[in-house]
Amino acid sequence: KAAGHKIVGLPYCISRSAMGSGASAGAALPEVVKGASKDEIKAALGALGAEEKAKLFGAIAAGSFSDKIGEAQAVIGKDNFLEPKKAKAFLEENKDKVLFLDVQDPDAESVPGTYRASLGTLVFKADAALADFKDPKIADLPKDNPILVTCAIGGQATLGAGMLVKYGFKNVKVVEGGCVAWKQEGLDK
Repeated sequence: KAAGHKIVGLPYCISRSAMGSGASAGAALPEVVKGASKDEIKAALGALGAEEKAKLFGAIAAGSFSDKIGEAQAVIGKDNFLEPKKAKAFLEENKDKVLFLDVQDPDAESVPGTYRASLGTLVFKADAALADFKDPKIADLPKDNPILVTCAIGGQATLGAGMLVKYGFKNVKVVEGGCVAWKQEGLDK
């Protein structure tokens, strides 16, 4: 709809902005979301795929955050981003050994059953060489142990999963759309 009107189909509008390039797409984004509530924006971002989010964040930030997301996606591999239902199936298939890791800050709303380690602390908690700072539930896992990473909408999870892969973990997956998408699918019940 026209700027200033409440947006119906916000995921499509955000996705279209994400498909643009450079500053023009990022500059247009505030007009795209004008009139939308915070919850509508959050839901729309949760509905986007990993590639669309990367393009969107690139259009908005056009700097280090988008660069880091792109680098992490390349390291993780596109097949390791799982839609919520596939992520839940991955958990069930690996229930005896999987680490379901939420990298949001500790007070953020999460999915039941996740283990919490904020992205800011993961850099040392996942490093087995840092005996005084590591978290054994993460750092001491076998390198082929399944790990499913989530956050609110996917950005932090992508960065965290990329870090884990760089640390040598070989079976790292990301919940596409994070906790928001997980809950929208009704999987938190």
